[in-house]
Amino acid sequence: MKPDLQIIDPTQYPNWDELLISSSGSNFFHTSSWAKVLKETYRFMPKYFTEFDGDQISTLVPIMEVSSFLTGRRGVSLPFTDYCEPIVDGGIQFKDLLDLIIEYGKSMAGNLWN
Repeated sequence: MKPDLQIIDPTQYPNWDELLISSSGSNFFHTSSWAKVLKETYRFMPKYFTEFDGDQISTLVPIMEVSSFLTGRRGVSLPFTDYCEPIVDGGIQFKDLLDLIIEYGKSMAGNLWN
């Protein structure tokens, strides 16, 4: 079963931090504040792979789109983050979720993750 993943920029998503409060396993590094620091300081683009169960986050894998003249554009787990486990409370296995994210990256390679 394929989850109903949305790609979200938490710095632009209304009430993002309030949604996180009710999610088990969330911490400071999942917040819009941390995404904003990375976005404004390093010009990384947040791409948070998210699934909702009603008005709660059931799946969250935070990824940043990083661009470098040396290594090109790519998706990476949250850089400069001490500890930030993905949130996977839904019915999908993490490996399957990771496969979907990698597939997305490959499909967007020609579009530079737009």
